[in-house]
Amino acid sequence: MSRDHVVGVALDLVQAEGIDALTMRRLASELGLAVTAIYWHVGDKQALLDALAERIAAQVGDVEVRGDDPVTRIVSIGTALRQNLLEQPELVGLVHQQGHTAELFQPVRVALARELLAAGVDGDDAELASHVILSHTSGSVLNDVQIARAPVQQEALSRPIDRDELFDYSLTVLTKALIDR
Repeated sequence: MSRDHVVGVALDLVQAEGIDALTMRRLASELGLAVTAIYWHVGDKQALLDALAERIAAQVGDVEVRGDDPVTRIVSIGTALRQNLLEQPELVGLVHQQGHTAELFQPVRVALARELLAAGVDGDDAELASHVILSHTSGSVLNDVQIARAPVQQEALSRPIDRDELFDYSLTVLTKALIDR
């Protein structure tokens, strides 16, 4: 039994049943341990939630850069992040509540900076461009989560819009403008 295993089982429980299902007693039962053993491995519930938030942040922030040209590579970062954020919004909410949001975005910021610099965007502009891309991605996620929760809030349009297609289009246009600036 290790701390890593305890956190992994806690994450599995939260993914399967939601954050409200996670209690120290329930986790101990899942692991076949006494509750006191959980405290010995991870500390109190706050420490467990922090460990969960760190694990989730690392998973969500892990994005693969794809493509042959700068725009495609940068768009792939935003698309991968968006997908990771949309897959488990409740877990992302836990990361935010535990104060680990910056950890979630740090690997993405590094990847964006590397790609923007390679595309010829200089330091200060690369930093601003990275913030713009992250803001656009986060805004898209918030909008999509809200629409999923309350579809009646979506604007009535002449045709249904594919949210993924809209994101890819808008991020491509935005990225081209940031690189060509």
